[in-house]
Amino acid sequence: TPVHTSALVDKLPHRPTIHWCRRMPEGDDVFTPQALAASDRALDEFLGELKSLDQPVSEATALPVVERVVRRFNALNDEFGYFVETLERGELCEYSETALATAGVTFDGDVTQQWREW
Repeated sequence: TPVHTSALVDKLPHRPTIHWCRRMPEGDDVFTPQALAASDRALDEFLGELKSLDQPVSEATALPVVERVVRRFNALNDEFGYFVETLERGELCEYSETALATAGVTFDGDVTQQWREW
């Protein structure tokens, strides 16, 4: 059975894009509305894929999902002028680690590092 949708979403911290949107009026000009929208779509796809995995979720089944979202953010970062900096990287990693843990799988260390270009 797949991961229960509400359990996954309810246990997650705020999406990184919520934090990014709040920082825009404070003068953080690395974000654009287009980058935020594309980032939200990438996170939606990531959560959708996690939700569709059969339980129990294993490292082997979760790893391709992580790789896809990381590669998607690599492309978005290139497309939208390198908006993922140190703070954003930390927020994305925390969000993905929490989503994975909620789905039932944890990794030792930063699982995104092997594909991450940001």
